[in-house]
Amino acid sequence: LVQYIVVRKDVLKDHGLYFVMAEACLVCSAVHFTHQQDPDTQKYFEDMDNMHKVVLGVDNQAQLLKLAKDLKANDFAFELRTNPEKDTQTCLAIKVYEKSLIAPMVKKLKLLR
Repeated sequence: LVQYIVVRKDVLKDHGLYFVMAEACLVCSAVHFTHQQDPDTQKYFEDMDNMHKVVLGVDNQAQLLKLAKDLKANDFAFELRTNPEKDTQTCLAIKVYEKSLIAPMVKKLKLLR
């Protein structure tokens, strides 16, 4: 099982690590809460020492929204974070899935470094 978090690199550049980390934590909490009854989510939390998260980056809002659209079109659950103060989408967290199911959706994205 794996969870992918996708962050906008332009937001990281403009607002810094603290802001992006807070946004990513919020969106992860939201997706876990929303899908707390999901069997994969429950299994993921049963083995907390072996949780696997992958943080990926996209260049801008357009790329983040395209990914959200593609995920929705393929029936993958996710949460998209909109920062209320900045009124902009900053990141998204995909619900926990088996890697073989979800990896093709994010295979072109690179690790956030």
